[in-house]
Amino acid sequence: AAEEEEDEEPPIERQKRWLNRKSSFDSLTPRSLFRQMQKLSSETKVLAVLLVVLFAVVLEGFLLHMNSGYFPYFALAKAGGYGMDICYTVILIPVMRNLMSWMRLTPLADILPMDSHISFHKL
Repeated sequence: AAEEEEDEEPPIERQKRWLNRKSSFDSLTPRSLFRQMQKLSSETKVLAVLLVVLFAVVLEGFLLHMNSGYFPYFALAKAGGYGMDICYTVILIPVMRNLMSWMRLTPLADILPMDSHISFHKL
């Protein structure tokens, strides 16, 4: 048991080693992020945009109603409602035939898998 305690690294050395390690964020530059974004599939890009929009709308809903009399509850309920509005809108898009026909004529047709229904619903 004494040998095991001698082989163990002192806690301060372990902390120094942890603080001096190279982070994966050290190499993040706009150019490297752009290269990584180019490698993603179009479905992943669409999902990322939808998540960013959803986060922004929920945050806006929370901030708009933050000063209400019932602070955390009312603001959280409104933020959740705003988020549900966005989610239901995204769900309804494939169901609307006229909108889908119009979207096939726009540049979105190159990005979204509109004629591949299974792929579209996997988003």
